[in-house]
Amino acid sequence: MSDIYFDIESEPKDEKDVIFPEFKANKNIKDEEKKKENIKQKRLDFMRDAQLNPFASRVCAIGYLDGESLKLPPRNFSEGDMLEAFLSISGNTRVRMIGYGIKLYDLEFIWKRCMINGLKVRSSIRTMSKRWVNWSDRFIDLMDVWGKDHNNKNVGLSYLAKNLGVARPRNYEVEATTFYKYWKSDNQEDVDKATMYLSDDLREAKAIGERIL
Repeated sequence: MSDIYFDIESEPKDEKDVIFPEFKANKNIKDEEKKKENIKQKRLDFMRDAQLNPFASRVCAIGYLDGESLKLPPRNFSEGDMLEAFLSISGNTRVRMIGYGIKLYDLEFIWKRCMINGLKVRSSIRTMSKRWVNWSDRFIDLMDVWGKDHNNKNVGLSYLAKNLGVARPRNYEVEATTFYKYWKSDNQEDVDKATMYLSDDLREAKAIGERIL
C-alpha cells in the first residue's frame, strides 16, 4: 500500500454568493436602528470565520505529495474538478491518505462541499452507521497519532515539526487565511509563494509521518 499526503486550502465566497441564515436582533434590543446594527454585526461575524464554514467558502486548492512528487491542481480548476480528483485518488483502496488535522477539518469540509456540489462520496471513503460517520481507516490523521499536549490541546503542524527537527524554513508571509490571495494572484511571485506554502505543509507532514508512523 502506498502513501499519499494531502492538504486543502479554502477561500471565502463573495458575500453576494453566500446564503446567510435569517439573523434576528437580540431580544433585549428595542431601538430599530440598533436592531439593524446588531443584525449587521451578526453577518460580519458569520463571514469572519468564512474559510472554516462550508456554506461561506469553497475549496481553493488540494495539494498532494506522492513520494517526492508534488501535485497541485491547475489554478483554473473549478472546485468541482478538484473534488472529483480527490474522490478518485482517495477512492483507491491501495492508497493510504495521510494529513495533519484532516479529521478535525479537511475531511468534513471536503465531504460537505461534495454534498453542496452534488458529488457522491463512495463507501470506500466514507460510510454511515446509525450513530456516527466512519471514515475509511486508510485516512490517517497525524494530529491524532501524536495526541494532545500537556494542556490537552491539539499540537499545530509547524510546532510539532520544529520539535521533531523537520521544520521547513518558511521564509515568506503566506498563511492559511491568506493563501487564496496569493494563489489567485496575477503576480507569478505571489503564486510561487503560495505553491511553496502548500509544498512546505505537505513536506512537513510527510517528515512527521515518517517519524511517528
